[in-house]
Amino acid sequence: MTIYKKIVLILINMVAILLVAFLLIQKLIIFPTFQSLEHQFAKGDIDRVEEVIFKTINLVDRQLYDWSSWDDTYNFIDNVNNKYIEANLNATTFSNLQINVVYFLDIEFKPIWTRTFKFDLEDIKQVENTTNEENTVQSISLLQNELEKLKSFSSDEPQVIKGMFFQHGMPVAFSIRPVFDSEELGTKKGYMIFGRTLDQFTIEKFSSQLHKKFNIQVMTKNSLSMSDFSNNEYRLESVNADVLKIYKSYLFDDNTVFSISTMYPKVITQSGRRSLEYALLSSLAIGVFMILIIAVLLKQRVFLPLSNLAKQMQDISKSKNYKLRATVSSEDEIGILSKEFNNMLTMIEKNNNELHDANDQITKTNATLEKLTLTDTLTQVANRLGLERKLKVDWEAALYREQRPLSIIMIDIDNFKLFNDHYGHPRGDMCLQQVAKIFSNNTQRPRDMVARYGGDEFILVLPEINTKAALHIAQRIQNDIAKCEIEHKYNDVSAFVTISIGIAGVTPSATMSVDSIIHNADKALYTAKRNGRNRIEVSDELVNDEADTDTDC
Repeated sequence: MTIYKKIVLILINMVAILLVAFLLIQKLIIFPTFQSLEHQFAKGDIDRVEEVIFKTINLVDRQLYDWSSWDDTYNFIDNVNNKYIEANLNATTFSNLQINVVYFLDIEFKPIWTRTFKFDLEDIKQVENTTNEENTVQSISLLQNELEKLKSFSSDEPQVIKGMFFQHGMPVAFSIRPVFDSEELGTKKGYMIFGRTLDQFTIEKFSSQLHKKFNIQVMTKNSLSMSDFSNNEYRLESVNADVLKIYKSYLFDDNTVFSISTMYPKVITQSGRRSLEYALLSSLAIGVFMILIIAVLLKQRVFLPLSNLAKQMQDISKSKNYKLRATVSSEDEIGILSKEFNNMLTMIEKNNNELHDANDQITKTNATLEKLTLTDTLTQVANRLGLERKLKVDWEAALYREQRPLSIIMIDIDNFKLFNDHYGHPRGDMCLQQVAKIFSNNTQRPRDMVARYGGDEFILVLPEINTKAALHIAQRIQNDIAKCEIEHKYNDVSAFVTISIGIAGVTPSATMSVDSIIHNADKALYTAKRNGRNRIEVSDELVNDEADTDTDC
């Protein structure tokens, strides 16, 4: 369509469009949009309240995590003693943590030690012990289903259930965790429950933090875990022309367990009504300025598109960003020009993408080559270069960031030269591959590493593992090697392949070097070989834990 015809159609349709557009926009777009925005903001307000409740639940769980994986707690569950109670289980401790429900349960959910406190958040020294045996029994009964679910969790699942339960019409944020030792190597001894009651004082304090008053209404006694909070629904209620009340209800089996409610002022819709009144006055002025509008439309439909297209071409040319496109899309000569310009940009972009793909392929190839340089081609474990890089990283992490232990296990295959001499190198290679696989199977953590140190020597790097734990790993490896029964008639200690192991562990300090731990592991390995092979020796130098120093295997 030509520019002339467009101008004629604009003049014919303008009056009709202006009359209809105002009514449709007001009724179908503007006012519903204001209402929708108002409802969204109201829901956002109540979601902020929910977020505060979630933060409270997660805070309770973080406090519980440290207690439930503490060796002293593990021993206390097994053997209740007054020393642990006097040192740790006092009102001041839990008022500082803002925890007022504390339950220790045995493996069958029977109470071992329980307390309920009431404290003033403004003055944490004001603590009142309100323990009530009937309330304790009722609380454990309310949490029975959650305890049973936690008991059925596999070792691969997170060992925690957290959420809320409701007692005497009062919501309580809770967390349940099984009690393990600090290394999480033993079996669980029982369970711990921490809780914080969301009483009226706490709700008022949260309201002050949010600058938004809210209420919590409890309907039933069901407990809710965090996963249950996703089952909720919003309900809005117009209190009057100025205020909107919003509820967020949390359901269990389609029944409302509790709800949060707050008030929201109808600021948006009120502003919208005023805006529509101003729009009505503006529409009256449109007729007066009709002639001026025609001039403006000519500029917008003809001259402005041309100006915009020229500017877009200049911007694309300067930025060299060929993903951009001209936005002028019409059926006249300007639209044709814009379309052809976009076609040209498409061709340029295609060429650039092919170049980028080629660069990406080069990057992937380089990454593959780097991996090959760090891997032993025979055993597919790390080579010596990979080992050196790994040790450097773990040493610096343990030294500067966490002050955690670092252990290594150095392994040598007994009389491997005789194995190669009599069975041949192909059988020797197969033997190396078998033992390397056993080492890898016993180091499943992502941060552990198995490396071929040279010939028939291997090193296992175990960050955050002390020598006692490393000894357990070494014993498993030695047992797995024995179970394989790899024939070795020329081994002077057994008819099958055996290994000698040296272990060294240390908490790094600025006065040590990474070479020291390898040196100590090598000395321990030498001692194991000197004392008859098929042994595990633990270095007694630079050791910072209570690992055994000499173990026959």
